Amino acid sequence: MRETETLVMRGIAPWEFEEYFSSIGGNLTKSGSYVGEDWEVALIKGYGSLGSIRIHETEITFHADAAILKSMVHKFRLKFMRAGG
Repeated sequence: MRETETLVMRGIAPWEFEEYFSSIGGNLTKSGSYVGEDWEVALIKGYGSLGSIRIHETEITFHADAAILKSMVHKFRLKFMRAGG
């Protein structure tokens, strides 16, 4: 059964996500989504505010079967983990 999970990532340039999804086998569609063998990811790019600072904000929606989705999101989170400071 196909499931969906959405994450909102802040402070990371959207091109980094685009490169990542291409590197794991995703093909860019005309609609701007990335499609792999058993998955699809949609990116919605924008900006958010942190006080008076504008930062990148990207909404990432994953669509895949449950087992694939869980593994894919876990690997994605590890790849884009950032230390606070």
